[in-house]
Amino acid sequence: MKKMLLLAGLLVGMKYTYAQVVRLNVGITSSSLKLQHLNLDGKHLVAPSIMAGVEYLHKKWFYLSSEIGYTAIGDRYDLIGGSDNRLVYWDFAQLNTTFRARHVSSSGRTEFFAGAGAYVNILLNDNGHTMYKNADYDTRTFNTGIKTEAGIVRDINRFRVGLTGTYLLPLSSLATTPYARMDYRAWSISLGLGYKLH
Repeated sequence: MKKMLLLAGLLVGMKYTYAQVVRLNVGITSSSLKLQHLNLDGKHLVAPSIMAGVEYLHKKWFYLSSEIGYTAIGDRYDLIGGSDNRLVYWDFAQLNTTFRARHVSSSGRTEFFAGAGAYVNILLNDNGHTMYKNADYDTRTFNTGIKTEAGIVRDINRFRVGLTGTYLLPLSSLATTPYARMDYRAWSISLGLGYKLH
């Protein structure tokens, strides 16, 4: 696990060498679980997320964005016959790279963007094991998918402030049992502060 996080850090470090903007995004992620053939009747889990990223290869109409950070995915559901509710979640380190199409305003200060790219979630812990104490399921160490995003940024001298909304389209399951697979849905909104290096 430590080796994977180190490799991810090195990748972002390599991108930093060619970066034109470095930034930090802080926000919230709302997620829910879906177990095949079973209606969990759960409620969305809302958890904080934080991403450090770089922007590079800026062109007139597009650029690339890479991030590494923390996110949580899970659900909140009511216990049968009781008024209590239980949180079920997994902590992940996420690494993603997206291609962003951009439109810059005539003033050159405001930018609208929309992007898509690949992400990988690396499991940090298995808090979700309490969900089905008697179930024989396997939580995946990695899960992958497509990250879609849209947002707006504003340049203030060399600083960039922005608002970004994202939606994750998973391509692999969160966990599996001999009879079913557990999938998830997740979207987030975040505020970002960046600094232009060039």
